[in-house]
Amino acid sequence: MAKIKINIPFGPLRGLVGVPEIEVEAETIKEVIEKLKQKYGETVERIFFDEEGKEYPFHIIIFNGKRTSLKEIYNKKLETGDELTLWPALDGG
Repeated sequence: MAKIKINIPFGPLRGLVGVPEIEVEAETIKEVIEKLKQKYGETVERIFFDEEGKEYPFHIIIFNGKRTSLKEIYNKKLETGDELTLWPALDGG
């Protein structure tokens, strides 16, 4: 199982987690989200996905320094030392 660093600079996920950075042990990004959901509640899933399970398009996801989408890396096998930055979109305008 890989140990990865997750940066959460701001937004609703940061409000749930309460800190700007956490470490999670997981095999895939899907498992990372499941573990966050287990620890912080169903709101985690609603931050990233609509009722039909589609990813919201306005998030900024950076995996190992490269911008991507959850869809592209959702089942990617993780390695210890991988780094994920999650910037969920904010409400308002």
